[in-house]
Amino acid sequence: MEEIFGLDTDIIMLGTLVGFLVILFGVGTLAVINRIVLKIGLRNIPRRPAQTALIVVGLMLSTLIISSALGTGDTLNHSIRSAVTDGLGETDHILTAILGDSLGLTGSSPYFPVDILDTLREQLSGYEKIDGLLAVVPETAPVSNPANGESVARMNILGIETADLGVFGPVSDTNGAAVNISALTGTGVFINEKAAESLEASTGDRITMFLEDAPVELNVAGIVSDGGLAGEDETALLSLAQAQALFDQPGSINTILVSNLGDEISGADLSEEVTEHLRGLLTDRDVALRIKDTLNVPTVLVDIRERASDLPEAMKEDLLDTASLLESDGLDPEQESRLVSHLADDGIAAQLLLSFEANSDDPQQMFAAFMLFNELKILSVQDIKADLLDVANDAASGIMSIFIIFGLFSMMAGVMLIFLIFVMLAAERKPEMGIARAVGMRRRHLVQSFVYEGMA
Repeated sequence: MEEIFGLDTDIIMLGTLVGFLVILFGVGTLAVINRIVLKIGLRNIPRRPAQTALIVVGLMLSTLIISSALGTGDTLNHSIRSAVTDGLGETDHILTAILGDSLGLTGSSPYFPVDILDTLREQLSGYEKIDGLLAVVPETAPVSNPANGESVARMNILGIETADLGVFGPVSDTNGAAVNISALTGTGVFINEKAAESLEASTGDRITMFLEDAPVELNVAGIVSDGGLAGEDETALLSLAQAQALFDQPGSINTILVSNLGDEISGADLSEEVTEHLRGLLTDRDVALRIKDTLNVPTVLVDIRERASDLPEAMKEDLLDTASLLESDGLDPEQESRLVSHLADDGIAAQLLLSFEANSDDPQQMFAAFMLFNELKILSVQDIKADLLDVANDAASGIMSIFIIFGLFSMMAGVMLIFLIFVMLAAERKPEMGIARAVGMRRRHLVQSFVYEGMA
């Protein structure tokens, strides 16, 4: 867990530790100064074992309730994060087109020339925070096994650039040996374990894929392990050339996978910086400045700030920053890059268009603004892994908060029980305390004796 009730867990831990050390130091100092009172307080522990056991059990129960709440949150967080990293592997960002002459067969992203990838590789050749780019063609299609009638209604079909998988590979079979996707020819495909289980298919079987009502016979060349490029759902893997021929898209792709420097988890730490850099390369800055001029209207800026107040904290900060940049007369290169990154964010763009629509009575102006946003991006940059990891943190934090809230009631009951126990102890020890007062002890000495007993 990274946050509890909106507070960083490191800060909570540090604050709790400092508070505990201060209390421990204070009590220890008093004990050293007046050792007789310390002995009087500690001697009651072995003399009254039943009361001591009751107090200890009450404290342990309260601690157990809070620990279980924290453990539940951590478990949920770990489960979701593991699912994200297992499914995405080294992929941190996904680049897709918004507009295109050729849409995917099953509602997938539009296709664009593979030359865009070549240009992007040249632009990123000296950028050290990205360690891999991979061209892929993802589609979905119904697939059946004619031998037994088993079928998958929406099976993932992934064509992969096989020249060099780099950090995205290797793709391994069920025995752990790397498979060579580039060796696939004709109708040969690899399917993952999930697909093999659903179709009850094995190596050498023939399966049928249905594309626009036209069945295509494919041969299972092997079974690969789930995860990474092979995915967690039913997936068939082909070479990029096979996919382009199968979907009639020569020289085109519809997705670029991006891997940040680092492993499956640490790479996501660079996502914000890499996203801004990629959007700067894949966005038309002239169009961005035209959008700035269009939205730089006082009523629109006021509406943007009002909308920001109802949004989650991260998006609120970005939207307020966008409003400030929109009304700035001159932008330095860093500010311009930040504005471009904000405008290229789909969530921010939606809020900006809503604010513009609410303050514009001209449908043509609204249409023109909408078209500017469509023209803004050469490719859309989706910060997929960081977004999903944030979802994992938010979900775990919410569940854990609920458990803690319920646990606090039990903890308060336990604390009240302990308080009442010490009150009853004090009532029971009235004669003893009276004698102590008679021989010269003060009220604070009696309080200290109970503090020492409780700390022990």
